[in-house]
Amino acid sequence: MTEYVDSMGIYVPITGVISSLSQASLLTRFNGIGSGNLQLGIQATGGLRGNPVLYVPFGGSIYKTISHQSTYTAGFNVNMSTTGGVGNGDLFRFLNNSTVMCTLRVNLDGSLEVYAFDSRLGWPILATSALMNPNEDNYIEVQATCSVYNTNKLRMFAELWVNGVSQGSNTIDTTVLVTQLITQTGIFGTNPVPQSPSVFNRVGFFSGVVTNGQALFSDFYLNNGSGSTNTGPFGIVEIDAYPLPDGDGGILQWTPLGGSGTQFSQINVLPAPGDTSYLSSSTPGQRSSFTWQDIVSFAGTVKSVQLSYSARQNDEGFRSFQSTIGNTGSEQQGTVFGLPADYIYFHQAFDLDPATGLPWTTLGFNAKQFGIGLVG
Repeated sequence: MTEYVDSMGIYVPITGVISSLSQASLLTRFNGIGSGNLQLGIQATGGLRGNPVLYVPFGGSIYKTISHQSTYTAGFNVNMSTTGGVGNGDLFRFLNNSTVMCTLRVNLDGSLEVYAFDSRLGWPILATSALMNPNEDNYIEVQATCSVYNTNKLRMFAELWVNGVSQGSNTIDTTVLVTQLITQTGIFGTNPVPQSPSVFNRVGFFSGVVTNGQALFSDFYLNNGSGSTNTGPFGIVEIDAYPLPDGDGGILQWTPLGGSGTQFSQINVLPAPGDTSYLSSSTPGQRSSFTWQDIVSFAGTVKSVQLSYSARQNDEGFRSFQSTIGNTGSEQQGTVFGLPADYIYFHQAFDLDPATGLPWTTLGFNAKQFGIGLVG
């Protein structure tokens, strides 16, 4: 199923190349952390079709927290550049907490390799002759699966696609023990951290270069291996649409800031405005739904629809909410999320239109109302 998508176009609008505000918005939405060069953030242009991009400079990195799964497929457009070409650095990683589980690396000649674990310490799984040239856009997809063999050792499978073409796949049996992963001993260091074996729960973006330069990322998706839909690669994707509510829907039980007026206008703002504009509810079971800006017709298909919420609670005790689909919010409800005291983003992807059980169409999306419900 699709777990997350990001166009990189929904963060703080900026006039210039990099903004500390865009960096903060990015880290909040990723529910992750960044490290290295503090200039990591969102660049206003530079992506395909002139869209914003995630800017990861030499020495920078950013991690996103994901659910615990043994299989993931990640896809993204990337454009790399340095004063001396590209390569000799990691570009993307799957992790289990702080342990690197699978690494996509760019070599000095621009070719790609996939490693089990850290590229400096791990085992090569596969290599490709496809080259990453400077200032060139390429759509990269990498799938990884970690499993256990002989009851206590880790096995890693990987497949790599470049611009929609498979570059091969391979499985290797490593000599790493499950106990080494759980305690982070041996090749993983000596700092014990409890972990679940043979799963991934973080991804990381890196520049892929070892000299001054950067990588620009956009059109990012992440599919996990659960369910029966969207469990593998999409092929080349373009993520341009991030529609906002444009009207009040069939049920309006939440309360807008100020106590009255239209509800949709409180939440159709980018970036999320925090306490300056919001809807609230303290009654479990209350829902509000909204119509949304239309998606224009296009030649491709709608792979998935993701609803994203910036939310918090402002009273004591436990509060939770869920996404809703339908005029009254009863057509389908999403995962129940517990609310923290500070704003963070929550994301829910729906691979199929609940009205038909089939892939989304632009007409199906445009006719739909989406909303929110307070669970407890």
